[in-house]
Amino acid sequence: MTAPHEVAVIGGGFAGCAAALRLARQGLRPILIEYKFHLGGRSTSYSVRDWPAPLDNGQHVLLGCCTAARQFLEEVQAAGAIEWHSSMRVADGSGRIRELRTWPLVAPFHLVPFLASYPGLSVIERARIVWGIVRMAAAPHMNGAWGETAEEFGQTDNIQRQFWNPFLVSALNSDPSHSATPYVRHIVMDAFLRDRNGLSIGIPRVPLLKLFSDHVRPELERAGAILKAGKRVLRMSLD
Repeated sequence: MTAPHEVAVIGGGFAGCAAALRLARQGLRPILIEYKFHLGGRSTSYSVRDWPAPLDNGQHVLLGCCTAARQFLEEVQAAGAIEWHSSMRVADGSGRIRELRTWPLVAPFHLVPFLASYPGLSVIERARIVWGIVRMAAAPHMNGAWGETAEEFGQTDNIQRQFWNPFLVSALNSDPSHSATPYVRHIVMDAFLRDRNGLSIGIPRVPLLKLFSDHVRPELERAGAILKAGKRVLRMSLD
């Protein structure tokens, strides 16, 4: 019997851990290399002096449309570590918080009250948002950065600040304006058009660092993945 092939996975964030776990379960021997001494990548926790609890960094909020992350958490028996909410709280620009809900209808009709009551937007801006969603749904092969696409679709700075950025930053964990349009389209399709639960909010019950140390790392080790923490990849050569 031949030994399993070794596969190097560089980076121990959500994507790297998910890749290593699935490779291990397929009979390969992944070596997961992470330059920090713990898993999680940008999804981690840190302590602040005189603050009573650790603060999360990175994927501190999940959206219902984050189907890959939700599936991975189920695979590592950590689905119960996320608390899901069907309503969304949005600041209206005057210091007040408004709680928004979708209708219990099939997508996309569940969005009617959500968009109609979303604060900080004019009627014309709401129409522009609907037009942008329709344009993205009709163009499956868009390219370029989201900042350029948003401008092309008539999404003003106020629309992006009030509406798009809260969703996209949570889902992409990066500056949306520099993100690839296909990624944004994927989020829009999943969050707004495919499933009426796509806009639900998932908040971790435990610090992200603990989620990775108590659930992800043990599952990777049980599957046979080899973890190399505190190791930085400086050079790669192809042979």
